[in-house]
Amino acid sequence: LGVVSKACAGPDVAQFALVALERLAPILTAPMATLPRGLVQNAAVCLGRLALTTPETVAPHAHVYMGGWCAALRGLTDGEEKADAFKGLLRVVLANQAIVQTHFKSLCECFASWQRDGPDREGWDAWGLGPEMQQVVTLGVQSGFDLNVLPP
Repeated sequence: LGVVSKACAGPDVAQFALVALERLAPILTAPMATLPRGLVQNAAVCLGRLALTTPETVAPHAHVYMGGWCAALRGLTDGEEKADAFKGLLRVVLANQAIVQTHFKSLCECFASWQRDGPDREGWDAWGLGPEMQQVVTLGVQSGFDLNVLPP
């Protein structure tokens, strides 16, 4: 999946986006203990990179894979792959804002998975993800989500 993941960021991937999504979604929605963790995480990165170039193609199907995608992203180590996957995730959410109503808690938990105690102490800010994350949080608040149900 690593080679496929890098290829998903290419300009000609749009014609294969739905086929790739059909293969990735079952990996992301399978019960976590049934598949190797690395496979699920690679699928999450691959989907993120796919979404970077074709958010309009994968966004309408977000209700199928969003929960599993968020869960897989939470387990990734901070870095370029996680940043790419998050950028794709944010593009999908902003292209299909209705997903915020049903997956806002998962999205917030996913956002909170960025570590700020690493060597650079920058977390998601260093990757330029802050403005889009703020847009998603604003959408959740505007949709009436009670932030008090989130863990501290």
